[in-house]
Amino acid sequence: MPNLPQNKFVAINNPNTYDVESIEMPKEKENIILWVGRVENAQKNAIDFLRMWQILSKKVKDWRAIVIGDGSDLNYIKDYANNNDIERIEFAGPRNDVEEFYKKAKYIVVTSFGESWCLVLTEAMSFGCVPVVYDTYETLHDIVDNNINGYIIPNVSHKKMAICLLNSIKKDNLLDLSIAAQEKVKKFSLESTVDKWEELLNNI
Repeated sequence: MPNLPQNKFVAINNPNTYDVESIEMPKEKENIILWVGRVENAQKNAIDFLRMWQILSKKVKDWRAIVIGDGSDLNYIKDYANNNDIERIEFAGPRNDVEEFYKKAKYIVVTSFGESWCLVLTEAMSFGCVPVVYDTYETLHDIVDNNINGYIIPNVSHKKMAICLLNSIKKDNLLDLSIAAQEKVKKFSLESTVDKWEELLNNI
């Protein structure tokens, strides 16, 4: 809303679901790339995760991909995986224990065409998952610092995402990114978010 006085607007993020301070970074993570969300293509663009993994899976034979969630396009992407002989991909369905997957995974991938505030990112980063995300919404830049605690892909391109992940895996600097990711989401704690609301209400 560029034509309205900007000093009248305040943006406050959703609080993180998990208490980062109480989460101990897993000593060893597995070679897992994770996608979590509503499995549909119109907004969440789940199919691009399959297209990305179709490329990457041929380059990193000791890695696997997991899709968590349910949705209108779940059968479509399952058929895509089968029809294209995509290997080492698991469709785990909707889960109540998604934090167990966050603990194991090294990367969290978000392929959405847009988000308001992506809780999947802050949730996964709480457990040291390194985010790899399309640059399709403004709030992403409040969460991910490119090349510091994750990677921002400038365009919607599953090929560029596959290259980014491959380069990151080859660099072997995942631990530094993982620690930085967990540190970054501390600023989105429930306590911090409540403080922002209290400050706003007290200044009205």
